[in-house]
Amino acid sequence: MDMRSVQHQALVNERKERILAQQNSGQNVRQWCEKNGEKEANCYYWLKVIRNEVLMTKNLPIASAKTTAFVELSGKSNAARPEIRHQVTSCN
Repeated sequence: MDMRSVQHQALVNERKERILAQQNSGQNVRQWCEKNGEKEANCYYWLKVIRNEVLMTKNLPIASAKTTAFVELSGKSNAARPEIRHQVTSCN
C-alpha cells in the first residue's frame, strides 16, 4: 500500500467515526454539522465515498443490461380491461 492509500484509509476511518457519531447523536446531518463545525456538503461527500468503497469491496455485480418484463396485475381495475398490463424494468 502506498502512502497516498494509507492517508486515504486514515481519512476514511476518521470519517466513519464521525458519521457514526452523527447517526448515534439522534440529530439530523444539518444539526450535527452546525454543532460540530462541519460543512454539511463535506459530510455527504464522505458518506458517498464510504458507501462506494463498501460496495466495491463487497464485489457486488454491476447491472450491465436492463431486462424488461410485463406483469399482469389482478384486481378489480384489470378485470374490466384485461389488456392493461404494467411494464416492470429490472437490472440484472
